[in-house]
Amino acid sequence: MTLESELRVRLDVAGDGFEITSQDVAITPYHLLAGSLASCIVLLIAPWAERSGFDLSPLTISVGWEHVGGGDNRVKHMDVDLWWPGLADSRKVVVQRLAKACPIHATLVSGTEISSHVRVEQAS
Repeated sequence: MTLESELRVRLDVAGDGFEITSQDVAITPYHLLAGSLASCIVLLIAPWAERSGFDLSPLTISVGWEHVGGGDNRVKHMDVDLWWPGLADSRKVVVQRLAKACPIHATLVSGTEISSHVRVEQAS
């Protein structure tokens, strides 16, 4: 994953493993959120691509975001772009459907309740 700017990450599927690279951009929780979304999408698309005989290595996913503003730490909007050179136009609908089926995408779109607890006793 490459931190392209303060407001965008890019995930290149080619290669093995996972590493985070940057050119003078410090990683933030927003980069991790966007990277999680991109990674989740890849994990859903990969099995379909393998079964269908498509090469996944040209796939690149870029995720950008916009903050709510006014000191609010929330993200107002995220923009996901998938570039897959060589993918047939007839397969774009399937890839779009798979991207939207990602659990992180579904959670961000619908919202979720989170309970946070600070515990001081020893975990059992």
